[in-house]
Amino acid sequence: GTGPAASYTARELLTTSSAYVSMIDRLPVTGGLVRAGVAPDHADTKRLAEMFGWTYDHPRTRMFLNVEVGRDVDHDDLLAHHDAVVYAVGARLERPLGVPGEHLLGVHGSPEVVGWYNSHTDVDAAAVDIATDRVVVVGNGNVALDVARILLGDVEALARTDIADHALAALRATPVRE
Repeated sequence: GTGPAASYTARELLTTSSAYVSMIDRLPVTGGLVRAGVAPDHADTKRLAEMFGWTYDHPRTRMFLNVEVGRDVDHDDLLAHHDAVVYAVGARLERPLGVPGEHLLGVHGSPEVVGWYNSHTDVDAAAVDIATDRVVVVGNGNVALDVARILLGDVEALARTDIADHALAALRATPVRE
């Protein structure tokens, strides 16, 4: 990964040792959750990505983007060329709640909704349909609050963020009121 956990780990290695660091990401861009998991209206939090530039550009860092461990390279290949492997890949999948109906049409896990409004490459632009004015968000953590705030937020204020164009168009077409 190249998100916060991987970047902090790489930075620690680069500043406290003479290690060379290879950073591998299956996506074509760096940043992990800072890029794809932070709500678009939290620009200050997204600026954390600027801090990781030092790590990405360090002369002892090698970047490998669009490379998927398990598909393009396996664990044994990595160990053959590195002293250690750190998996810092985030949580891309939703956690099933085990409640009836959670797999019905119109029910989405937070990774899908967050990926939808952040234009994550794993989430199709048409994956989330909000053609309704009432939405239920189950949860009360940071991500649940982000989702509720994005769905109920001022669409024109969101237009000044890096929200995905398709999400902005959907919010303009059917504003969620509840």
